Amino acid sequence: CDWYDPPTLVDLGGDVDVILVADCIWIQELVLPLLNTLKKLAAKGNVQVIISYQQRGKAAHLEFWNGIHSIFSVRGVDKVDTGSRKPDCLHLLECHSPCR
Repeated sequence: CDWYDPPTLVDLGGDVDVILVADCIWIQELVLPLLNTLKKLAAKGNVQVIISYQQRGKAAHLEFWNGIHSIFSVRGVDKVDTGSRKPDCLHLLECHSPCR
């Protein structure tokens, strides 16, 4: 979807239970539009957001990291949860209902 003009839930056909974001954090200028889109789509309060991405730039990562934690309750899924090893630059996040 267009992060600068995100769709409404009606545009998407109704309620959304899960949002999957994969490899979408790399350009700092796109972080805020992505965060705003996630916040808008998860506004009903019972949405799980799964995010996977490879950290490519420090500025984009920090802006995203701080922003996602201000919107959602975030849990990092790591090797303890999956039983596998992953490089530190790979992130898998499970985000729940927006903080109120």
